[in-house]
Amino acid sequence: MISFFIHGQPPRKSNSRRIVRNGGKVRVIKSAQALAWVSSALDQIRPEDCQGIGSATQPLRATFHVYYETRRPDLSVELVLDTLQAAGVISDDRHVYECHAFKWFSKERPGVYVELEVIG
Repeated sequence: MISFFIHGQPPRKSNSRRIVRNGGKVRVIKSAQALAWVSSALDQIRPEDCQGIGSATQPLRATFHVYYETRRPDLSVELVLDTLQAAGVISDDRHVYECHAFKWFSKERPGVYVELEVIG
């Protein structure tokens, strides 16, 4: 099992997009808030956690305890999964077969406690 804490409240992936025009083309990209959270999370993930776990023959169980500053945000872990894949902690988020997410509140310590376990 791999477990660690990422400091900082993750934004929702679906609400973290912006539309930009580049050379006449319209693109949808992550918001500045989402990009900042991903960058901070990547800096916090330890190299020893970047094992690229998970495969078609080794499905994963992911458990997230998300600590929000207020009760307002919806519980969302899609951006966290994408970030774990980008960091190399998991090989691909499609190998997460079981996902548990819990919403908590902490003004003093917002963030995400991540637990990953191979279940197959």
